[in-house]
Amino acid sequence: MDPVGCQQRNEHKLKRPEHHNPGPNAVWHADGYDKLKPYGFPIHGCIDSWSRKLLWLLVTRSNKSPNNIGSYFLDTVKTCSSCPHEPVTDLGTENKIMVSVETFFCDDGNAHTYRIYSPISRDPKLVTQNTDPLVTKKIQETLGYKPRPKN
Repeated sequence: MDPVGCQQRNEHKLKRPEHHNPGPNAVWHADGYDKLKPYGFPIHGCIDSWSRKLLWLLVTRSNKSPNNIGSYFLDTVKTCSSCPHEPVTDLGTENKIMVSVETFFCDDGNAHTYRIYSPISRDPKLVTQNTDPLVTKKIQETLGYKPRPKN
């Protein structure tokens, strides 16, 4: 229990990070939920940060499998007919295929952002990740996509 956090929430003084998004599909937040994993219910979800639209929330055999998360991402991109400009995830290895596909679609090695929350201050610290060029080449060969032209 966090007595200081509970008191701040009760007093409505808890400062939440501000999110500035230019519009829909600008930023997608994806993460897994492991609290029910011991009971056989690993969950993974993603929301559009601007609209708070739930893009996927799935109970799966493993929310740590990069293939599963990459598949959810590609299915959602296909369903929505669009791709986020900046997906935000934690440092988990389950996100590497999703990140690689996104950076390929954007033709930008810095398109992905990791968001790390400090357990004490809860201030978000952003760290960008460069994509492996070999992964990008493999995605291009497999999917047959060409990168978007730069503006």
